[in-house]
Amino acid sequence: MQLRTEWLPPKKPLGLDVCSPITLVGSCFASYLDGFLGKSGMASVASPTGICYNPLTVATALDYLEGAKEPSPTGIISHGSWTCHYDFHGEHAAADPDLWQQQAAARIREAKTRFQSSSTVIITLGTSWVYHHKQLGQVVNN
Repeated sequence: MQLRTEWLPPKKPLGLDVCSPITLVGSCFASYLDGFLGKSGMASVASPTGICYNPLTVATALDYLEGAKEPSPTGIISHGSWTCHYDFHGEHAAADPDLWQQQAAARIREAKTRFQSSSTVIITLGTSWVYHHKQLGQVVNN
């Protein structure tokens, strides 16, 4: 008597090779995987907003990649010599707002170009917790 159902899912080739451009968006695993793939010689690009854990900030990162969104000046925060943006991970901080805007624009421009040629997008999620800025009325990244 057989007490279980054996089933092997059909193999679906991903169709990736060293020349296949890949975009990675999401949690720290996406960031790690981007570094690993880059060291392995694959053409990969991570989100220009950096690490983002929940579905809403991942959607925001994809909006930046699709060109549907630009960083809002109201999202820029400065504290001493540290400037960042509520849509971006803290790893993308700069010394002042002007420098931050220049660096963010360059990251977005490069990532957008590479995203448009990507054959695969990998999205990883870290949590469903969302942080909402009360005064701005928007979801913020880490």
